[in-house]
Amino acid sequence: MKKTSMLSILLLTCSLGTAAAALASEASRAPQPDSIAVYSDHDRVLQSVRVSSVEAGDTVTVYDGEHEGRILGTSRVPSGEQSVDVEVSETGRTASKVYVSVAQPGKAESTRTDKEAVAAFAPVMEAAEVNSSKTQAGDSVKVALDLAEDQAVSSVTLLYAVESKSGRLTEQQVVLVKNDETGKYEGWFAVDSLTRRGEWHVQQISFQSERGERFVISNAHEEQWVSGTTEHMNLEGMNIIVQ
Repeated sequence: MKKTSMLSILLLTCSLGTAAAALASEASRAPQPDSIAVYSDHDRVLQSVRVSSVEAGDTVTVYDGEHEGRILGTSRVPSGEQSVDVEVSETGRTASKVYVSVAQPGKAESTRTDKEAVAAFAPVMEAAEVNSSKTQAGDSVKVALDLAEDQAVSSVTLLYAVESKSGRLTEQQVVLVKNDETGKYEGWFAVDSLTRRGEWHVQQISFQSERGERFVISNAHEEQWVSGTTEHMNLEGMNIIVQ
């Protein structure tokens, strides 16, 4: 009876060992290219890599080579999350392409998926203008921006603001649309009898890319009013005085 028990235990142990070995040899699913986002600054210097469509406990590794190469960074997907950001090491900041793998718990590391580094979305504004700096009720002011490279800009929004004597702030958004004839992004600031009198100034200009990226230019003189901006410029030339 004891021999039979020992044999059963031995067979069960071998069976479990074989199953564990088979599981360990199973490769994890490689990430899809569209689930990888490579973030860089305006000079294409790598900062981080975000990988989505992963599961909690997965380990994501970023390399600078398809097969060998150096590890540029690694991170484990936190509990409850389906994406993770991998910070790129200083040694990998100059890479123009990265290779990303995923290792699921109990499985072998996947093959590597390559992804090109794309420069950060940062439209260059060559000129900004208004067709009338002084206006009154019943007028409409045309606002126009000339971009050096639109970089697949999908939308542009200006945020104007004016402050009352009591310190109360009133804001108005102006949506700009690209004029294919002029090549400029144009919009209208409509003035009516309810528009507060005073000097309206641009707090910020917000650009949205076709990929969903956002880039903001804020008025350098109004920096304390805006958070999360990317660049500060002097936008005083776009001020509008409502009489």
